[in-house]
Amino acid sequence: VIEEIKKSSSQDIKEISKRELWLIGVILYWKNGNIGDLKKGVHFSSSDPSMIKLFLRWLKEIGNIKDEEIKFDVFIKKHKKNNESEIISYWSGVTKFPKKYFPRIYRQSINKQKNKKSTFLRVKVAGSSMLARQIAGWIEGIKRLIILTKVSI
Repeated sequence: VIEEIKKSSSQDIKEISKRELWLIGVILYWKNGNIGDLKKGVHFSSSDPSMIKLFLRWLKEIGNIKDEEIKFDVFIKKHKKNNESEIISYWSGVTKFPKKYFPRIYRQSINKQKNKKSTFLRVKVAGSSMLARQIAGWIEGIKRLIILTKVSI
């Protein structure tokens, strides 16, 4: 029954307009908590391949970001005995970016890592402090509308 409901409701999504993609990406970025230091530019982290793909699509279609401007950092839990080459191959396959775009792997202790998965990926955009500021403004605009709009339940 659960699978039938999921399959049926997934049929409700026919296409995503550019406006919807813009809003999805802004909310995703807001949820990711990356608006603290705008000087560091745009960055997004997730262990979910679908979220990474969505954010990359958003960067390209909404942010007009070129592949050359994107870099990735891979994070692995210290206690895991992972094959770094396999992990880079995995994320390279997910993102469709060559392995040269994954220059660094970081090993982190469990208590420092927000993510519960054994690996996650951080997408970074070079020279993107202006886009980060623009995203922060969009988020403030959404917050303002939420405050001004009466929500009836």
